[in-house]
Amino acid sequence: MTENIPLGERESLHREFKSREALKRPELIAREVVAMLNAKGGVVWVGLRDEGDRAVEVEPISGAERERRRLRDYLLDTIEPSPAGDEVEVDVVAADRGEILRIETHPKPDRLPYAHLKESGRWFVVRISDRTRPMTREEIFHSQHVPRETDTARDAAILEVLKERKRIQETAGERLWLALKPVPAIELDLQDRRLKALLLDPALTDNRRSGWNFSTFGEEPRVRQGRLVTGCEDDARAVEIRRDGFISFSVLLKGLWWKGDASEIWPPALWEYPLSALRLAGKIYSDHLGADASIVADLSVIGVKGWKLRAGSPRSGTINFNPRPKEFVEADDLLLEKPLVFSSKDIVQEPDRCGARLLERVYEAFGYGREAFPPEFDEETGRLTFPE
Repeated sequence: MTENIPLGERESLHREFKSREALKRPELIAREVVAMLNAKGGVVWVGLRDEGDRAVEVEPISGAERERRRLRDYLLDTIEPSPAGDEVEVDVVAADRGEILRIETHPKPDRLPYAHLKESGRWFVVRISDRTRPMTREEIFHSQHVPRETDTARDAAILEVLKERKRIQETAGERLWLALKPVPAIELDLQDRRLKALLLDPALTDNRRSGWNFSTFGEEPRVRQGRLVTGCEDDARAVEIRRDGFISFSVLLKGLWWKGDASEIWPPALWEYPLSALRLAGKIYSDHLGADASIVADLSVIGVKGWKLRAGSPRSGTINFNPRPKEFVEADDLLLEKPLVFSSKDIVQEPDRCGARLLERVYEAFGYGREAFPPEFDEETGRLTFPE
């Protein structure tokens, strides 16, 4: 059964049509979503071709569920404040000839104004009639809200993560570092045997016993100065869990080496380390975070200048494996422009997909797109699977 598709109808203050091709430039879709958020909401349809602002043809989207997830992730990562709850809902809608996407926007007045993050800037736009235009300084000023307690807590968490990132940059040497900070903060019992067991038995976190992960340590985790730690910053791998739920993971860059070249990253290790961390964190947070909670996540690769990365995966033979690696030369360290914010539901139920969103930034820094992801990451299921 198909839903009501607005064929023959015109664009308006609360309705916008985008062709299937727009999925290749998601920033164009995000612009319209932000404009509607700043204009009391509306619906953006993707997969409806328009002529003269009137929807005239359905353009079925191949792999609609996969595209829905990609677009949703893009919107969550590039809209500020990051949408929560039902502010931005992306759904697959059945049409006569296939499936298209519908994006419903439900802005919250106390979170205005919304912005699109693009090219290191914030772009404030608003919907006027059936057109989108930049907001004036006066409109931005008058729509600004008094920050909610949750917004203030999230901003504080971001600052805390960035402060820790700077310390790692200055003291830790060449390594991959991942940090997670829940909002609101939680209270963990660091003496809990179940918590310690997660660092000793990979099976408890759906990780491979023989894989590159943060769940296989030969020594018992220990509590030091209010933190549960295993390994230390001088070790190849280290995990630190704080009482308030702040978790950090690190592994030396040499732990990501490809055997063929001392300065080339082995793609399976690059993927499995951070995804194992997110799986572990999801297990820890599952009993402590409510549905409205969020997690600030930051991934950095310190001292990576001059290192190289190949597209695809050598473990799957020659399929999707680029024999010519690309080198990172932009800076000494590979840093996210800003930490990402995940919902508690996403990190508990889909930790691998959250990890892919972080690693997408790494691949972009090396000059790749998502097509360079290893085939062991299934875009449909959102799972990374390596054989034992």
